[in-house]
Amino acid sequence: MRKKFKKLMTAKEYTEFIESFPEINMKKYELIDGIVYKYPSPYTIHQEISGFLILELYEIIKQKKCKIYNLPLDVYLFDDSKEDECNTVVQPDLFVCDKNKLRSDGCHGVPSFIIEIIGKTTVEIDYDIKLNKYMTSGVKEYWIINPDSRRILKYLFTEGKKIKSTEIFNFSDKVKISVLDDFEINFADFKSVLD
Repeated sequence: MRKKFKKLMTAKEYTEFIESFPEINMKKYELIDGIVYKYPSPYTIHQEISGFLILELYEIIKQKKCKIYNLPLDVYLFDDSKEDECNTVVQPDLFVCDKNKLRSDGCHGVPSFIIEIIGKTTVEIDYDIKLNKYMTSGVKEYWIINPDSRRILKYLFTEGKKIKSTEIFNFSDKVKISVLDDFEINFADFKSVLD
């Protein structure tokens, strides 16, 4: 079950909190608008989808000046000139970011593309809280993958940080990643593993 902590924190306080309790690092924690959220470990289907996507994206990513990562790796979201005021540190299931945003402790700045694979305890977070946070932070493309319904919800955002388009796909479809020159992932290849 997802747990929400009450005290508002900055990214610095959040990092100190996590580092002071090494035994909690086995769970997933995120800081969104100063609120710490704790999640249980993901299900096996979550890991299978994540592994499939990493393999599919590897070829296109190695030719570009960006990197793809999967959790657990922190993404610090903040306005360009206000890193010291950062109050959001998330761990997307997968994300693509420019190499110049990478540091040893994660991505400092907005990734261009984020994927979240929902679990039973992350529905509200992924469909509502993170959708709004990613959009208003400047993410260009956001996918929400639902293993239960076998659907992919694809959002594209405008430069003005509003929803440009929304599309729904099934695990039998080919889905283009708009921010990666329309690179296409054929989810039918993954669906065949499930059947």
